[in-house]
Amino acid sequence: MRNSSKITLADVAREVGCSKSAVSYAILRNHPIGDALRKRIFEAIDRLGYQPYGSRSRTSRKVVILLTDQWASAREISLFQEKLRKNGLLCQQYQLPRYADALSDQEDFYRFLNHNSLVAGIICLHPDINSFDLIKRCKNIPATIFCREDSMLSSSWVQLEALAKLSLNHLLWINSPRVAFVKLEEPAPYAAKIFSFMRQDARLATHGISLELFSFPMNQLKGNSLTAWLEQARAEGIRTFLTNHVALTTPILQWAYRHRWYIPDDLSLFSIDYCEMSGQCVPPLTAVAVPLEKLIDLTIEELLCKIEGKPFLPKTLEPVLIDRGSTRSGR
Repeated sequence: MRNSSKITLADVAREVGCSKSAVSYAILRNHPIGDALRKRIFEAIDRLGYQPYGSRSRTSRKVVILLTDQWASAREISLFQEKLRKNGLLCQQYQLPRYADALSDQEDFYRFLNHNSLVAGIICLHPDINSFDLIKRCKNIPATIFCREDSMLSSSWVQLEALAKLSLNHLLWINSPRVAFVKLEEPAPYAAKIFSFMRQDARLATHGISLELFSFPMNQLKGNSLTAWLEQARAEGIRTFLTNHVALTTPILQWAYRHRWYIPDDLSLFSIDYCEMSGQCVPPLTAVAVPLEKLIDLTIEELLCKIEGKPFLPKTLEPVLIDRGSTRSGR
């Protein structure tokens, strides 16, 4: 067998009897290909000793970049740092701004990543950065996206439909005639998809529950817009609120405290929680939560497989309801 450092992508394609593009698709997961072909490609990679990322090995490169926004939880970051360290890797967090600025004003940063001889891979927690962005700007660096359904660079997630079903089950238990689903207004449509799944469920009509969607941009959360809407919602008889982000739950709790409204006696409030933040609120909030530690373990495992040119099978996990007493049943 030839020296593995001399083996090229073309050699793998020739061994498998496929195109070089197919080999690239299998490695980067940036285009759908058949499972059988992917299996043959990875068997050939293993047999030939091909290094998909050249010298970008764990022996020569020790840093994993963690891309986040300003709302990434300290819990998430510390878990990634701890678990990467146990795998002999150093985690460096880079906080990028939200929305278009996450990409348009950061070209120098992406060039720095591509030319950094210490970077082994990238884990993306930033909600506005998608697979195409990473593949285009960091095409030579193994990358994975944390817990994002239908993303080419994410193979472990909790299905949005499962989050919607569990959230709806809890709403049916609360049995409030009007419910406000309050979400951040952002490019990623995940909360809107969850809401859509919930609205399509016939049980809402059967139980006489009106589920309404309200969106607020991040820059309005500290102003009067959210407070004015909360006052109107309360006046219209809305007593149950479901949020998709801790950035929303905090101002709602502050508003309730100013009016001396108690949870759950006066208001029911719960959240869809991706980062274990709902338990840190005052009072702690009931949450439909993802299994955070398991998802982080799988995300790191997927990245290590990409770095080492090994296959990684997609995995779907189930959400859980954590009842902390911030909701109550009955009209």
